[in-house]
Amino acid sequence: MMERKVVTGSGAALLLFIMLLHNAAWGIERFDTITTAQLHEMLNLRSSGESDFLLINALDEIIYRDEFIPGSINIPLSKASERSSALGNDKNRLIITYCMGYR
Repeated sequence: MMERKVVTGSGAALLLFIMLLHNAAWGIERFDTITTAQLHEMLNLRSSGESDFLLINALDEIIYRDEFIPGSINIPLSKASERSSALGNDKNRLIITYCMGYR
């Protein structure tokens, strides 16, 4: 089983993480990345009730409408502060963000 780091803290910590997604080199150094296969397995575990996490799509709303992972919520970088309430109150819940990849 892979070891995972849980992003915890206030909603501000997550918002900072989302805002820093555009700087991929920094994000890759500071946070664990998972493969598509690992996420697929995690989604299966979540579907069966064996796991719980918040999956955030950080793409613009227009892109999200056409391409998204089922079960994800859309919090684009441009709307991060407006949608922070979607994160919930559980500070220990695993949060996974994704976009179209780093450039």
